[in-house]
Amino acid sequence: MPYLDNHEEIRKLARKVLDNPQLLSKLSEKVYKLLEKDLHSQKERSRNYGKYL
Repeated sequence: MPYLDNHEEIRKLARKVLDNPQLLSKLSEKVYKLLEKDLHSQKERSRNYGKYL
């Protein structure tokens, strides 16, 4: 089953990241930046909501 194979790969990668403080920090920073970007986009959309109706 491909799902189980993929699940195992993800589990191994997660363990590798959790065991390496530098990788964990890099991943955390990337996730933070993506969330920050998404939040900014949401604010822009809400500001412009209904503006052109």
